[in-house]
Amino acid sequence: MKQLILLSLCCFYCTYLHAQTEKEFGRYRPEELFMKQFPDDTIAEAVILFDEGKANFVNTNESGFNIIYERTTRIKILSEAGLKWAEFEIPFYQNGNTFEIIYDVEGFTHNMTDNMYHKTPLNAEQKYEEQINPYWKLRKIVMPDVKAGSVIELRYKLSSPRLFNLRPWNFQSNIPTVCSQFELQMIPFYVYNYLLEGARKFDENKSFTSTGPEESFHGINFRRLVHQFKMTDLPAFRDESFITCPDDYIVKLNFQLAKVNYPDGRTKEFLSTWPVLIKEYLEDESAGKFIRKCEKSAKSLLGNSISQLTDEKEKFTGIISFIKNNFNYNNRRGIYASEDLKEFIRNKHGNSANINLLLIGLLRSAGLQADPILISTRDHGKVRAAYPYMHFFNNVIACVSINGKKRLADATDTYLADNLLPIACYNELGLVMKEGDVTWLNLQSSTPASQNIYLQTSLNDTSFLTAIRLQATGFFAASLRKHYGNDPEKIRNKLQEEGEPVADSLPQVINYFERNERYQLYYFQQSQPEIINGNIYFSPFLNFPISNNPLKQPTRQYPIDMVNTTVYQYASRIQIPENYRFKFLPENLNIDNDLFSINYTSTLEKNAVLINCSYKFKKIIYPATDYPKLQNFFNTIIKKANEKIVVTSTTE
Repeated sequence: MKQLILLSLCCFYCTYLHAQTEKEFGRYRPEELFMKQFPDDTIAEAVILFDEGKANFVNTNESGFNIIYERTTRIKILSEAGLKWAEFEIPFYQNGNTFEIIYDVEGFTHNMTDNMYHKTPLNAEQKYEEQINPYWKLRKIVMPDVKAGSVIELRYKLSSPRLFNLRPWNFQSNIPTVCSQFELQMIPFYVYNYLLEGARKFDENKSFTSTGPEESFHGINFRRLVHQFKMTDLPAFRDESFITCPDDYIVKLNFQLAKVNYPDGRTKEFLSTWPVLIKEYLEDESAGKFIRKCEKSAKSLLGNSISQLTDEKEKFTGIISFIKNNFNYNNRRGIYASEDLKEFIRNKHGNSANINLLLIGLLRSAGLQADPILISTRDHGKVRAAYPYMHFFNNVIACVSINGKKRLADATDTYLADNLLPIACYNELGLVMKEGDVTWLNLQSSTPASQNIYLQTSLNDTSFLTAIRLQATGFFAASLRKHYGNDPEKIRNKLQEEGEPVADSLPQVINYFERNERYQLYYFQQSQPEIINGNIYFSPFLNFPISNNPLKQPTRQYPIDMVNTTVYQYASRIQIPENYRFKFLPENLNIDNDLFSINYTSTLEKNAVLINCSYKFKKIIYPATDYPKLQNFFNTIIKKANEKIVVTSTTE
């Protein structure tokens, strides 16, 4: 269970926080260099020995205050797999006159080779930058001379004018952490709330008034209030399949600006309520007002094609198809439109808010009830409904009422059926942006995804020829449309690149453009038999079934999130010549319970066998207590669905 603690940074006093001294930076400890494995986690590829962060408000004498962040980190590399921890990425913001600066970057790599100690400093050539979007860049740092056994350390400073966005601090990582601590030196003009996630309390913490000299700003004399937080002996958070976002579960500290105290005595509250935030959103030029502009522009965009329809479902299908066919998503999420309406209509592309707010406006123009729903995508983390903060959200979708039933909709993915959202959008809760009662909607998918594969194989003396029919619905169908495209020649080349021995005939695709229909792909595969001691071994379902268990950890403390219920069906008919016989056929298997099911049967016919295998995950979200059962179920699927038949000749 996720643990949350919300407190104000102006009112807690606790125990003393011990800090590692700056004098240790650049020095080595023999016990660290000679460490071969971490005792508390013997499979760890690396371990964070020490990670310290500081945030301090500095008067710029120009525009008020900047926040100066300092970070010092020290990591032991234990294996070749851990070398990636010698590469650091520091995000920094740059937008017009608002920009962050990274400076005073210093680092060392410590090695012990043949009992000889070597220290290699970081140099300028090992630092470079990368633009990740219009507002953010990455400073990339690659530590020198790193190998298994190295100890690396890095420290840097970052100056930021973004006082409204105090950076979070992650205590936990994907490798074990021996000690992680964060210090915040507050001034009386800004009050923040903090949210501790993933733990009930700090191992050590303290708040105290600085003993340094008294400072002055615009006639106000003050001393800083220092807050210190420390966590020790944190286990590695090992990411795994079927998880929303690691940030939902790791131990971290988030901050939210609550109030600004101005030197002239005025105050401004930033801790709001959901009704106030909803009202502000609906009055914003790039949100609620954008929807109303879209509604007014409906006739010029749609003509009379929709107004002549009377059925609500047909209206919805016509409008969402119009948007998917005429506007392009630029792969940038947002809750506010990034382009004004005229520019968006002219350029035919925009962010997710442009697309889906247009959808809402056009649906309203057709007489349908539609509202924006603010959500947080799976990679952005869960929304905490108890805390009214807009930064929880990073995306907007639509909620439309069709014949009295509510439906969630998104028009950004042209490959996806109209009754589905992109997978990233299924993340627990969405907030209805409608004045009145605060309403949260469950974002779980109610539509199962299915994948059916039919194989018809004939054996001759030299090879197997298999006719393959692949059918898919839901997310499986969208994924296949996106992956293979619609060009038969390109599909064949793609299949060959993936290692499939595709026959000379071109594949055939059905319902590529009909995204609400079942996707179908037909092609032939020709393969050589596996012959051992005169026996022919053959996998009835070829390489289609899963072959590696995605649940690899011995235990798990967080839920298994499947996004939606899924059904897999395989059917294989194998024809052999009259001078051959089936020497071995797998046994039938049937498991059916509240969590999952699998059914495997083989039916022998004259010179042929029909083998069916189907399995289903019945729940969308499984609690951590079901992890061992699911892990064993995956092992059962892998073993059974990949089991081979044996064919042998009846002639001497």
